[in-house]
Amino acid sequence: GDNEYYLSLLNQFNELTETGLSEGVFINNSHNNLYFNKQLSEKYNTVRVLPGDYVGDLKIEGRKVNLIGTKNVTIKGNLIVASSDVQIKNITLIGRILIYDKGSDVNITNCMIKGPLISRKEGDNINIFNSILSGISGAKNKNIYVKNSILKKPVYDLHYVITGNADYEFENCIIYSSDALIQFNRESKKGDYKNCLLYTPGSISSGHKGSTYSLEEADGKVGNFYKCIFAKPKFKKASKGDFTLLELSAGYLKGSDKKSIGVRMNEDLDLR
Repeated sequence: GDNEYYLSLLNQFNELTETGLSEGVFINNSHNNLYFNKQLSEKYNTVRVLPGDYVGDLKIEGRKVNLIGTKNVTIKGNLIVASSDVQIKNITLIGRILIYDKGSDVNITNCMIKGPLISRKEGDNINIFNSILSGISGAKNKNIYVKNSILKKPVYDLHYVITGNADYEFENCIIYSSDALIQFNRESKKGDYKNCLLYTPGSISSGHKGSTYSLEEADGKVGNFYKCIFAKPKFKKASKGDFTLLELSAGYLKGSDKKSIGVRMNEDLDLR
């Protein structure tokens, strides 16, 4: 019956995601965008997304919503967060994450984001773990914490990898681009960078204080750099989706946890 089918899906999903969550709804790609968004507007809802491609923008408006995907879940659109206590996990997003002014206490884990994360106004406590994204911009955010992640050159919207005047903290992250990494304007705050691997053939930072071209020059001026390395990362096979570091790469086993800087991936090259 329906109960047996639901429990079967739940068991399969929890085996794939190890979420341990027991309530909520399943979304598959036979559901339309309207239904998907309706589930994201319900408070305390856990929305599990089954493998497939999902086209269209999604907006999380319900408080304490968990949006949890699994292998081969791709959302082709922007993901808008307009509520608090939100968890986003195991998603590939062909678009932006836009965090509006009501968006706070947002946790993003194991996500591949092809666009930038842009946080508007005063969303607070945004945490990003084991994810890959193309640029980040925060406006007056009290806390944006990024750990074991890769931040690379923006494809659109932003000119720098890191912009805005948020309170940034980066730990065990790879930050690289062919252009300047950090935009530092009059309202920018010095970010904290711990055990990070940074690289650009250009300037590390650019802005009203001029440009900096080395970690020694940038340290204390545009950020606080603790046990950071300035060198080009060598990935195992980025063209095939393997963004873990080679043994000969700078940053290998140099993280604060004695593991390699950057993301963790399983044998199937999923961010896990």
